[in-house]
Amino acid sequence: MSSEQVELRPYEGEALTRAAAAQLRKDIQITKGRLEEEYLRLAGLLFQVSDSGIWEDWGHESFEDYVDGELGFRYRKAAYLISIFRVMVQELGKDASDLRGIGWTKVGMLTGGASPVVDEENVDEWLSRARERSTTELQDDIRVARAQGEGGGDGGSSGEQDPADEPDERPQKMAFSLYGAQRANVELALELAQADAGSEKPGHLLDLICLAYCAGASAGAHETDTLEWWIGAMGTRFEVDVMAFKRGDPKALESQLKEALAELKK
Repeated sequence: MSSEQVELRPYEGEALTRAAAAQLRKDIQITKGRLEEEYLRLAGLLFQVSDSGIWEDWGHESFEDYVDGELGFRYRKAAYLISIFRVMVQELGKDASDLRGIGWTKVGMLTGGASPVVDEENVDEWLSRARERSTTELQDDIRVARAQGEGGGDGGSSGEQDPADEPDERPQKMAFSLYGAQRANVELALELAQADAGSEKPGHLLDLICLAYCAGASAGAHETDTLEWWIGAMGTRFEVDVMAFKRGDPKALESQLKEALAELKK
């Protein structure tokens, strides 16, 4: 890794001299080189955490919970990085110098999925190709290789750029100030919801509590006393189609079920 330092200072829109432009271009290359080496280091660290299960000692329910809660990025991105370290370093014996100049997205395209496209016989050829070709061109190469049976099938990966580096919705924080009695009520509600849902995540429990309240709220504000509203709310919340059947006559229920199945087949 280069020991050169990149100066950080406010940019005020001034015109760049030839020398300043050259330095800017050099600084970008220096920083890019550091990032390339650091992503592989991060991949190795994440692999160690995932493989050892140490996240449990750190108070997390799962490795995914650790990644989302403590690192603040998507689990799929972590899995993508881990696949790079597992395949390139653990299995194929490559190091940072072998991967320099490629970038983690393209390397991950080669290692991702249940059956990576690279193996001991072709890894050097693929790395050379990844270094020389654009992401789109590499995608096309991987598709052709998989169609010809390289990598043993796509393993759920088509060689397309993984959406791990696409923007994703992040949990949003909410803060409240409560009196002692109010806090006691909230904690009791969370405790009851935890017993029913089997989850310990406060955000999820609060969502369930609010949904239950909405379902039982008075019709004066939201008309939530109607069956139609409840069906719509459940369908929206859980992204499912919800149907209701009247109790009583079994033949009537059978008829309703047939009608519902016919509707679903349309």
